[in-house]
Amino acid sequence: MDNQIAGAVANSQLYAQKVQADAEISDLARFPSENPNPVVRISAAGTILYANNAADRILAEHGLTVGDTTLEIWQDWVKEVLATEAPKEVKIVYGSRFMSYSLAPVAAADYVNIYGRDITDAKEIERLKDELISNVSHELRTPLTAIKGAAEILLTYQDEDPEMREEFLGIIDKETDRLARLIEDVLDIARLQSGQMQFQLSEVLVPEMIEAAIQSTHSLIIQKDLQVGISLSDDLPIVFSDQDRLVHVVTNFVSNAIKFTPRGGKIQVRSRLTPDPDPDTAVAMVEVSVSDNGVGIEGSEIGKVFNRFQQAGDTLSGRPQGSGLGLHISKEIVEHLGGAIWVESEPGQGSTFFFTVPVGRDSG
Repeated sequence: MDNQIAGAVANSQLYAQKVQADAEISDLARFPSENPNPVVRISAAGTILYANNAADRILAEHGLTVGDTTLEIWQDWVKEVLATEAPKEVKIVYGSRFMSYSLAPVAAADYVNIYGRDITDAKEIERLKDELISNVSHELRTPLTAIKGAAEILLTYQDEDPEMREEFLGIIDKETDRLARLIEDVLDIARLQSGQMQFQLSEVLVPEMIEAAIQSTHSLIIQKDLQVGISLSDDLPIVFSDQDRLVHVVTNFVSNAIKFTPRGGKIQVRSRLTPDPDPDTAVAMVEVSVSDNGVGIEGSEIGKVFNRFQQAGDTLSGRPQGSGLGLHISKEIVEHLGGAIWVESEPGQGSTFFFTVPVGRDSG
């Protein structure tokens, strides 16, 4: 189950990219000189008969040009595909680049056409897919293990102490919610990557949006005996944006603060109309921030906290568990809505996460 959920998301994206890449190869093969990827023709004897501009640059790295005899490994591949009259695909690494070459034999003319394609980005996508499966599988296993353990205890001691039964039912309820949030995060990642996440713009009252986010995390706040302060400026305008997505972002900020704030600590939520409009668009911006008095973040880690699967505080002791998806999703949402997102932090002094969102059509 763990791998199926993550794998289905990643594989659908890879398949779509492969179909597109195959179509590009087919189209560009008809116009080799215009192809930005390398196109080469090599004879059965290993002589380079043709190379377009992209191929010339790669050949030059090996001290070769048209008319020369190609490298021995290529001679072997040419002989193989001419003998079998079957196309072949090979992958080669050039420094930090990954190249895929399709060898198409033309047996009647005794040569092979070779079409190259830079698959460096595809390799990175494949690496991210593997990372997705690995991390999500681990995170799915944690709540599933807790749910299964609590259920087994309830089945074994179902006639025992009612307080014990209530405790383990609470564990099942909490871990089920955790599992649901994780699955929703994975689905959001897939929607964002495929451009299928829907945004519904409407008038948003910032105080109500913040209150909704705090209410959604209320049980977690109570469990850790935390104080939550709210400070809102009097001049907050109505924002024209996506209320549900903004509630999601603030909820992620508050949830993150809860994880890193010690029991009995304090979280502060603030919002204001920024004194200066966005320098690029001249649009008025509303800023929302969430502060905690937790462990803080090392300076070298601040630039990573909005990356997928990156937990703020990775290098600090006592790192809380989590998928590391929430802040990345928040960044994608905020930037899609035309805002900015950042964090300010000092180790041992806590952290403050900020985002801005344009006021929109209600600014005037």
